[in-house]
Amino acid sequence: MIDIQESWSHSLEDVVSEYTRRHFVRRKPLGFTPKKVRNPEAYLQVPAVLVVASASTRHLHRALFESIELLEKASGAFKVAVFAEAGSEKITKAFDWAVEHVFSEHAWWGMSDRNWLKMASERLEWAQQMYGASYVVAARSVPEATAEIARLGVYFNVDKIVVASAQAHLEASAPQVEQGHSWIRGWWHTLPQGPSEHRFAGGAFDGFRLSINARGSAMTLVSSGSAHSSLVLEAEHRGWNSVVLHPSEGSKETFELALRRAVTSAFSQTSQVFHAVTAALPLKSANLGAGTIVHSERTGWTLADRQGFSFVRSGVTDVARAMEHLGEAIALSQAMYD
Repeated sequence: MIDIQESWSHSLEDVVSEYTRRHFVRRKPLGFTPKKVRNPEAYLQVPAVLVVASASTRHLHRALFESIELLEKASGAFKVAVFAEAGSEKITKAFDWAVEHVFSEHAWWGMSDRNWLKMASERLEWAQQMYGASYVVAARSVPEATAEIARLGVYFNVDKIVVASAQAHLEASAPQVEQGHSWIRGWWHTLPQGPSEHRFAGGAFDGFRLSINARGSAMTLVSSGSAHSSLVLEAEHRGWNSVVLHPSEGSKETFELALRRAVTSAFSQTSQVFHAVTAALPLKSANLGAGTIVHSERTGWTLADRQGFSFVRSGVTDVARAMEHLGEAIALSQAMYD
């Protein structure tokens, strides 16, 4: 069973959905109130709703917030706190709600090798307890957001006409997402078999592309650009899975490292993942995959395993054969301990 908090295939909204199914109970709300109401004290004991807003669903935030605000003001039956990644202030400050910020995933990459999702989900559980939220909204798409509005309406007995108006506003206002991914996490489990192209639109990864060939192999090669094209061709010839990263202009090394972590998580359940890197990419401390390969015109191909042992090979065929032997040895060792 995959630990959802350690996975890159899941978003924070996925974790929320799993968490609230187990802990959907009424709680005593924290004594916070809206500021722009005539009688704030009247809201002290009103039930609290916690709305989750991660980078994975940024395209939904404004339309979802506006629709929830319509229910809130029309009914007076609940108050709202937002659990959002730092950096979302431009949207959240437009609403008269409490805001609980968590480190943005973007900032987290420069501070820790730990999976951001685990930290954020732990903080989320704390926030639900702290704010006494009896309902948590976590929508991943327009249809899910529309369904959440309907459930909120039922849960707090909001007039059906108001609920219908809120749903109509959400469907009309939520922007249509272009084909592609808005963020790094939440979709790896949907990878098709065979070759596929993936691009990112918006956010830190805007313009970044991935060329993935998932072939069900026990070996996976991850490379960047055209720097290791001969090794990629060898991997294709041997029937390996291959992932080629195409960084956008001006993208940071931390973005590429985060993508490599996500790829490793996605493929390491069924294969040994090797990373072909340039000497400039700081992967030694990242502890990624089964090993790394660096090419030099002077020394040839250097294969290093996770323990730091290095093997130097002159040709691409030789280094590919050495990768297969290392992969088989690691798989055998893992089988002995399972």
